[in-house]
Amino acid sequence: MAEGIPKIELGYPVEPGAWMTQGYSAKHRAYDWGVVVGTPLRAMQSGVVSKIEALQKSYGLYILLDHGDQIESLYAHLSEVLLNEGDRVQIGQVIALSGNTGNSTGPHVHIEARYRGVPFDFLPLLSRDPIELGEIEPIEIEMPDFPKLPKMLVHVDDLRMRAEPNVNSLILGYMPLNTPIEVIRVIEDSRDIWCQVGLGQYCALRWRNQVYGSFVKESV
Repeated sequence: MAEGIPKIELGYPVEPGAWMTQGYSAKHRAYDWGVVVGTPLRAMQSGVVSKIEALQKSYGLYILLDHGDQIESLYAHLSEVLLNEGDRVQIGQVIALSGNTGNSTGPHVHIEARYRGVPFDFLPLLSRDPIELGEIEPIEIEMPDFPKLPKMLVHVDDLRMRAEPNVNSLILGYMPLNTPIEVIRVIEDSRDIWCQVGLGQYCALRWRNQVYGSFVKESV
């Protein structure tokens, strides 16, 4: 991350379940999320629309927001922009719809954060809650009796198994529905519960105040 960036918390620009198709690197100083054309995109922080432009190549249709303190965010390959230059925006406000314009290999959104015009790695600044930064009351879950290893049941289809206990990590596969799975470790905070089910294998039992499974009270 760039040196001297003013303290700022950013909200997620897409829904948390969106698949991150490309991360930040020296050659790609941005993050890409693979989303279908027409997906609502949200402002990562409050500010002013400083530029809207439609390019035949490169970014395609994009919007640039000025957040003050020389921090900007850019959202590219859009299908539609819902604001005008000079409009004020609030964090979490829908500003555009994703697309496949410009130099794009498929439907996705390319997002940059800039400080003094230079892109920086903004992922560490993203709030845990992608839309609202305010506190929410977590749904209570009956925790198992430790240290005995518990088992969990998945209650939704296509619950993703990830390489790390966060939604931006690599998707390894999907958890089986209604099948007891032994849990090696539980990672809990005030909002989220991640279960480790194997070496480098994690799934969310509670995330963003939504519950995706439960612990089995007795061994099955």
